[in-house]
Amino acid sequence: MIELSAYAKINLHLHSQQRRADGYHDVQTVFCHLDLHDTVRLSTRARDIELVSETGLSVSEDLAGRAATRLKEVIGDPALGCHIEVTKRIPAGGGLGGGSANAAAVLRGLASLWGQGADALHRVATGLGADVPFLLHGGLALATGIGDQLSPISTVGSSIPITLLFPGVPVATPDAYRWMDEDGLDSDPAGPEQLRGLLDALRQNPADIIKHVYNSFDAPVRQRVPGVDRAFRAAIEAGLKPLLCGSGSTVAAFGDATLDHPALVPFRPLRAQLLGLSSSY
Repeated sequence: MIELSAYAKINLHLHSQQRRADGYHDVQTVFCHLDLHDTVRLSTRARDIELVSETGLSVSEDLAGRAATRLKEVIGDPALGCHIEVTKRIPAGGGLGGGSANAAAVLRGLASLWGQGADALHRVATGLGADVPFLLHGGLALATGIGDQLSPISTVGSSIPITLLFPGVPVATPDAYRWMDEDGLDSDPAGPEQLRGLLDALRQNPADIIKHVYNSFDAPVRQRVPGVDRAFRAAIEAGLKPLLCGSGSTVAAFGDATLDHPALVPFRPLRAQLLGLSSSY
């Protein structure tokens, strides 16, 4: 058996460039992995793929199970099988990429157990979701296309602490994109300038990134999900800068505040580190 950490991610920047004819969006985003992680345990078995997870989802529904199934199909060996056990810490539906992180960890583990190289892994990862290719390796990267075309970013920074506020309700990604479209942000005119500011800070003075984090989903999701709005207001009351994680619903709060600040306590805040500023995995 092997055990792997499935690291969460945050989007330090995310904006839509345009809505495509196929319904997807071309985006520009900056991924960074966190130290918050689920734990994935893998062992080999004959033929069958078995999954035990607190999500309660089946092999065909859970991204971790789908990753193993798809990799087996690509390899083309019906004798391959595995047992997958997932212990969850990353909030589900919180925009932190928990399901994608589990899928990426399964692919990394099965690469060793089943003897596969990077090409097969990336082919499978791209088909599973926009976050999975990045989460195969973590670190810090600019992503374009639907989020699957990655360019690593070099920075002189070290890990930065953030506070995560989960409002207790998930936000479905299709809903968040629909709200963004309704608000006319499918081509966000503010996005490119905000991205330039963040990239300059990452390359020259990472301590300034707090001034430049940005997410097109902030306003559309906050306006429609009261719990997210409360988390934003709590972060501001505590003197922190809030940023929606991906399409929501977790709010990342940048700055210094104690976890027992009265505004934050109702959200059971979690402390996390932006590990991707200093390393991949």
